[in-house]
Amino acid sequence: MAKILLVEDQAFIANVYALLLRSGGYDVTVVHDSILALDAIRTEPFDLVITDMVLADVSGLDLVRAVRERGQAIAIVLTAGSPLGHDADVMAARDVGAFETLFKPVTRDQLIGSVARALNTKNIAKSPHISSVKRNAVNQ
Repeated sequence: MAKILLVEDQAFIANVYALLLRSGGYDVTVVHDSILALDAIRTEPFDLVITDMVLADVSGLDLVRAVRERGQAIAIVLTAGSPLGHDADVMAARDVGAFETLFKPVTRDQLIGSVARALNTKNIAKSPHISSVKRNAVNQ
């Protein structure tokens, strides 16, 4: 069972996402700020992080950067308020190493689908049976 760290500062949204993810068979840990997220990542092995783009203490992009700076190969999905006018946010998310950006409201199918794609891509990239050329193409 894949372990997911969910970082969302709005308790209601965190509870809904956690319920949806658990219904999809995932083991979910919920935290509400970046400090708790980084502490959790330091102490537990997570397969995926889902974080809001706008947290109370930092931006989701800053959290992604902090995870990447630690050299941890964790798949990361960002959630954001609205797709209108946020092309720059999507590009910035990709630039710092996020797998995908989902725009609220997020449906169960969108959330579970994004998680499955992110985990599948991560697993493909780690496979010892894949050539380095294919691995590099998957990671781009």
